[in-house]
Amino acid sequence: MHSKIINCYKILFVCLVLVSCGKNKEDEKLFEEMNLALESSNKQLEHQSKDHFDKLEDDYKNLRTKDNIAVWLPKAKLVAQLSNDLLLYINSLRENKNEQ
Repeated sequence: MHSKIINCYKILFVCLVLVSCGKNKEDEKLFEEMNLALESSNKQLEHQSKDHFDKLEDDYKNLRTKDNIAVWLPKAKLVAQLSNDLLLYINSLRENKNEQ
């Protein structure tokens, strides 16, 4: 999981470099392809994160693991909330850019 996140950041870095190099048709096409790849990897990460979060909630219901999970579940909920807030902010920036 950790290596997938690092790979996503590497792809994002490459995209930023490509965007800053100049604009022609090939660069725009490459940017669009990279954007699709990032969206796909984000969906995979979102799915895996949801699976891990669901497992935490299931383990919290288990009497044997409840004490250990009670420490981590609130932290996982906070991270999920912060991630959702960040995504909403990024999407609002996109919408504002598209409107201009």
